[in-house]
Amino acid sequence: YAVLHAPNLPPETFQWSTYAVRKDPSGMGYLTHAAVAYRLGRYADAQTALKEAQKEIPPTDQALSTLQQLVASALRQK
Repeated sequence: YAVLHAPNLPPETFQWSTYAVRKDPSGMGYLTHAAVAYRLGRYADAQTALKEAQKEIPPTDQALSTLQQLVASALRQK
C-alpha cells in the first residue's frame, strides 16, 4: 500500500528491490518488487514479479489482486 501510494520513488528503488528478492525470494518480497516496478512504469517487470509472488500468495489476497489489475490495465493501455 505504501509503495503504491508514495508520492515519488527514486529510480534506485528498483535496484534495491531487485537485490532484496535475490537475497530472500519470498512471495511478499516479489509483491513489493512488483509494486515498485509498477510505480516506476516498468510494467513488464511488475508482471514478471507478480508471477513469482503468486507461487506463495493466495489469489484471494487483496494486495495481489489489486496490483494484478493495475498492471494488466497498464499493459493493455501500452
